[in-house]
Amino acid sequence: KLALKKSKHELPKSEPFTKLKQVTVVEVERYGGMMSTQRLRHLIAHDQQQQSLLDFVLFEVGISGIEHLELNGQLKDAVKLSHISLDAFLTLIQSVERIVTERGGVSEDTLFQELGSSEEFRHIVSLALDPDFKNEIFRNLLELSARLEHNALGVWGLESDSLVVPRRVSDKIYLVLRHHGKPMHFRDIT
Repeated sequence: KLALKKSKHELPKSEPFTKLKQVTVVEVERYGGMMSTQRLRHLIAHDQQQQSLLDFVLFEVGISGIEHLELNGQLKDAVKLSHISLDAFLTLIQSVERIVTERGGVSEDTLFQELGSSEEFRHIVSLALDPDFKNEIFRNLLELSARLEHNALGVWGLESDSLVVPRRVSDKIYLVLRHHGKPMHFRDIT
């Protein structure tokens, strides 16, 4: 407890912490103000030791201006800028979930065409540092949902859908056949 208390007091005064804070805030702003902690780890930390250090700084010490969002069943573990509202993100995620529920698996491009011009998405893009970064911002949005997943073919859907997350060999075979749209020899399927 004493070491943690000392770290929380001393670390924010150090130059490496200041640099880490700047990089973290810039990365989160680049994606519209909210992103999964997994994506943040991947962008900032390049090995396990750096990821552990980033987790310690984010979750134990804390970075002013950045909030850690706990898992709530709707979102994956995420961070967001304190001044950003969750409403636009949640509305878009619910729209995507509704589309994939109605149609089954949907490609990322199709989802982007349908929701990329929505008012909520334009609002999120307006908050981002680089408005031309739209595709990555949209992919980040899809990755935030705890109920959405994608397969190797780039199809997004509910994680419970066997077309998105095949659980048996027969599901995988069906996915390959559906993707090719024609009968195939078993050697070609494998």
